[in-house]
Formats: sequence, structure tokens, C-alpha cells
Amino acid sequence: MSSEQRRDRLQQLINLACLHKDWTRVRLAKEMKRDRSRLFPQKGDPKLSYLMKLAEILEWPLETVVRCIWTGFAPLPADLPDADGSFEEYYRQGQLAIYSGDRRTALPLSDRAFVCARNSDERARAINLKFVAYDGLGEFIPAQQAIYDALRCSIESVSTEIGLRANLALSHIATGDLVSAQGVAHYCLSWFKENPPRDVRESGSLAFAHYAHASVHRRLAARYPERLRTHMQAAAAEFRRAEKLLTRLADEFDRQHLAGIANTCRGGRYEAEAVLGRQPAERICQTMLREIDDALARPGRLGGDWLESYGWWTVSGGNIALRHLRGRDLQRALRHFTDQAIAIARQMDNWAFRERALSMEHALRHRISRATGFRLTASIEDDDVRWITGTIGRFPDFQQTGWEILQDARLVC
Repeated sequence: MSSEQRRDRLQQLINLACLHKDWTRVRLAKEMKRDRSRLFPQKGDPKLSYLMKLAEILEWPLETVVRCIWTGFAPLPADLPDADGSFEEYYRQGQLAIYSGDRRTALPLSDRAFVCARNSDERARAINLKFVAYDGLGEFIPAQQAIYDALRCSIESVSTEIGLRANLALSHIATGDLVSAQGVAHYCLSWFKENPPRDVRESGSLAFAHYAHASVHRRLAARYPERLRTHMQAAAAEFRRAEKLLTRLADEFDRQHLAGIANTCRGGRYEAEAVLGRQPAERICQTMLREIDDALARPGRLGGDWLESYGWWTVSGGNIALRHLRGRDLQRALRHFTDQAIAIARQMDNWAFRERALSMEHALRHRISRATGFRLTASIEDDDVRWITGTIGRFPDFQQTGWEILQDARLVC
């Protein structure tokens, strides 16, 4: 976005603010504590204090003002690439990149598929490809924007729409909006109850709806510990349904990425079963640690959804350890899980696993500090500072935790 375009949009917002409040420009300048002759920043790059005051006058969220100035609310980049191929060609290339674990390569391919799309359904599917790529990178904010953009297309195919809604439920979970996630997942499951899946694509959407519903209950169990068992019972049942359906689809149609997602469901089910007492937590942790180590030690690169599934195993395993283990057993298990999470985060360039590892380690330090009366601090290096800084910007719920880590940590040179 050029400086001239930003300046033009800022001028439009100033005019809009005058109309919205029925003020003259003299009154607007007074309210913004600026000289009338300098009401408008000439470079089109206003300071934060200026934008905050303008947002207050417009009664807009600050991020809406920023987005208007810098993007003009464009749902997609204005500088979409040229594309000489077909929608099918670019879409398939994007799918293959995602299946292999190369999510960043899939992002420009989704843009090219969008350019070549011949109808609204294909445009929605192209944008959904971007959602899947961002989601696999742990970039949940742009992922959610992508799924919103996809659903804004005038979709004719019910099969396409219900698949997008299942992904919307997963997006709400990733950004912490569990009420919306539960509602969307319930809608999808209710729809499939009245309209059984007709093909592998719709069956996959049903499996993702079960997976989303299970994940909602697992997150609600952590948020409302007084209803821990109730939510974990629901989570265990839904994880099992999703795991069973995804495994069957993977076997029948040779879709190995679905087998990887089924493995993610298995890890979530283990977490629920530990709460329900169906297996001892210590044994589950040992099993998960051993399987993750074996997977990461296999010859050749474990990629795509299989590698991501073991990343989510480290999260489930860490949750089990924090919830059920004590003393040195807890410290050893959690360190092992977070080391595995960071190794997978490095290999996948996935921010979600970085955030979970940092948050679980922070939770353990707080627990030890409360038990001993001694305040523990993290020892971090320059790379850790870069990770923590990047994670703060990507996960609103991590902002306070990340800032506490940066404030309290000892920097190791």
C-alpha cells in the first residue's frame, strides 16, 4: 500500500469523523488536541496516539481504523499474482504442499488458485486452502480472517459450505472463542444428522465437526474445572468418533493426511481418558513420550499432518503432566514434552507449539514458586526473546504470560 493511498484514506476518515459527530474541522482539531493547520499528517503515517484518538471519535476499534488506512478493508491482497495455469492445477499443488508439511509454499498457490477460479465455490475453496496453510503454521489470526473471507463468497454448494463451517469451528477454538466454536460445531453435527454424508469430502467434514466438538469440550474442561469430568467425558466420546471415521477414510481412500489427523484425535482422547481414570496418567505420559521420540527418530522427514499430530501430542501430554503428576515426575515429563514441542515447532515453523511450550513451562515455574516460596525465573537466550516476541503478537491470550517471561527472565549471553 503506497503512502499516497494511505494519506487519501486517512483524509477520508477525517472527513467521516466530522460528519459522524457533526463537527467542523476546527472542532475536530480541538478534540484531537492538534493545530487546525496540522490536523492531517502530511506523510500519511500518523502516530499511535493520533490513531487512538481518531478511533475514539469514530467509535471504531483501533484495529479497524488501522486496517482501513493500510488495506482499505480488502479481503484479499490487492496485488494478486499473475497465473497462467488452471484452478485445479494450483489447488492440487497447494494441497500437496500442505500434505508434505510445506505450508508456506501453499500460501501463494492459494492466491493463484483464487485468480483462476471460475465460480464462487472455487474461490471459497482457494481461500480455504490459505486457511489450512495458516492454521498449520499456528498463524491463527490470519487463518480466521481467511475462513471468514471464504464464507463471504456466494457459495452454491452445500458440501463446500458445511466443510468451511467445520473449519470455522476449529478457527474459533484456536483463537479462544469457545462459545462460538461450540455453536458452529453443534450446527454442523445437527446438519449431518439430517443429511448423512454422500462422499469422502462430506465424511471428512463430519469427522472435523466431531474433532472440533471434542476440542471445545477439552478446552472447556480446562476453563471450568468444576465441570472437568463432564466435559472430558464428552471430549473422549467425540475424539473417538472422529478418530474412527478419519481412520476409515484414510484406509478406504488412501488419504494419509487423514490418518495423521486421526492420530491427533488419539492424543486428545488420551488426555480425556487420564482425567476419567481409564488409564493411569503416568503410563499414558510414558506411552506418549516414547511414541513421539520414536516418530521423530524415524529415518527421513516426518512431515505434514503426521508431524503436526505429534506436536499436538506434546500439548496433550503436557496437559496430562500438569494435571496429574507431581514433584520430579512432573518436572521430567513436562521438560521432555516441551523439548519435543519446540523441536517440532522448529521443523514445522509452527507458532502454536512454541506458545504452548512457553505457557506450560511458565505454569510449572509458577506452581513450583507457590509450593516453595521461591520465585523461579526463566533463563533465555536471544533466540528465545525472538520467539517470545513473535508469540506475543500472534496469540492475544499469551500477551500477559509472554510479557511476564520477558520481564522476569535472565538473559543468557
